[in-house]
Amino acid sequence: MSQAPLETTPLDAALAAVDQAERRMHWLIAVAALLEAGLLIAFLKVMDFANTTHWLILIAAVLVYATLGLGLFALGVYAHHNTRRVLDAIDLSRSPDSNRAPGA
Repeated sequence: MSQAPLETTPLDAALAAVDQAERRMHWLIAVAALLEAGLLIAFLKVMDFANTTHWLILIAAVLVYATLGLGLFALGVYAHHNTRRVLDAIDLSRSPDSNRAPGA
């Protein structure tokens, strides 16, 4: 018994491509975080803790990465929120009662 293949609309194909790109992005972020953690560990291993210049470099690096990390986190939250709004609008446009107001 064979089943008929499901028809995919351009919208379904686009949503699948967005999902795949999001999964790829999450993997790349995880790999980058592991690489940066490894480099930080390597720096801590070669750091001379009695040298104030090494402490200054460490503190400056942590401040820069903390600022960048918080900014990227805020940007990610903003993008996720907007993506959810677009996907909710797509769901509302596909539903049979699409004349219904959002949130109603």
